[in-house]
Amino acid sequence: MSRTLLGRRGAGDKQPVDTAADPAVTDEPSIPDTDVRLQGQWTGGSALATKAATAGLWACLVCGPIGAAVGVLAVAGQPAAATPVAAAATDSSAEQAAVSEFAQRFVTTWLTTARGNETALDTFINTTGLRLAQVPSTVTDPATSSITRTATGDWAVTVAATVTGPSAGGEAPTSGRQFFLVAVHYDGGSLIAPTLPAPVAAPTRAQPPSLDYPYTATPSDPVAVATGEFLSALLAGVGDVTRYVTPGVDIAAIQPAPYVAVDQRTVRVDQELGEDTQTPTTGDTLRVLTTADVTSPAGQVIAVQYALTLTAREGRWEVTAIDPSPAQSTSAPQPSATTATSTAPNTSSEAPPAELEGTP
Repeated sequence: MSRTLLGRRGAGDKQPVDTAADPAVTDEPSIPDTDVRLQGQWTGGSALATKAATAGLWACLVCGPIGAAVGVLAVAGQPAAATPVAAAATDSSAEQAAVSEFAQRFVTTWLTTARGNETALDTFINTTGLRLAQVPSTVTDPATSSITRTATGDWAVTVAATVTGPSAGGEAPTSGRQFFLVAVHYDGGSLIAPTLPAPVAAPTRAQPPSLDYPYTATPSDPVAVATGEFLSALLAGVGDVTRYVTPGVDIAAIQPAPYVAVDQRTVRVDQELGEDTQTPTTGDTLRVLTTADVTSPAGQVIAVQYALTLTAREGRWEVTAIDPSPAQSTSAPQPSATTATSTAPNTSSEAPPAELEGTP
């Protein structure tokens, strides 16, 4: 039985082919003309791709050594990268605390130990040749005034203490704050003092900075009214302190109230006062230094000062912050100026801003 194959012809020219009569016809399926052309194209493209790949391979082989040499030269030409040094800061807080406590204890033991008991200082210093006072002193309130690291493991500590010496000639014993310089050596948790404490002078008084509150508010000024009401609520529990504080600011009244009365003496501000501060615009700010006399439940009067920042809201002044430090002037001190004359003697603009008013 012969098999017939259908070749690609016109729609009306399809005729069966007798494979027995045509020996050229085999049992393999025929490939359409279009497929033959496509096969030629793919075959040619594959040949071109092969040639391109071969050329690329030769280029790599030729350029490889050159590229490698250029790369080596380029790397060699680069400056050597600096090895990062881990500059880990050593936390010396524990060492400092130990040295500070040691120095205080050393000074206290040294002053309060009588002659003949020198071995009591063996834990602090070599006591060979040590000479102590025949009548020791009394020491209270030792504290570290300053501490400085002078070298690795070496510290210089200034210890302050209230020292009451023995009475002399029947007179009452003298007492006062004294200062002592102590050298301390720290070695892996062990401590020793290479020398005895050295009495030194107390720190000297620095020149006061020039404060930046050149203007004075009268007692009836809205700024003074706002600060006075705030202090009364804060210190004496008069009213709710939140009424005088900017919303969102956390300033709480002292509980229980330590004072029964607050008498505001002066209010100094950093800006000239006028109509703008009488009815301020929301968002306006002022820095204020207020001085007041406060009275304790026992009737004792003492002066206090507050540096405040005030912010305007809806035409009134409110306290935004108790400033940690007063505003300081960056220019040379200028004479104080006022915008209004107060009839009260305790609000005179002639008073320097940093001075405390006297108490009655």
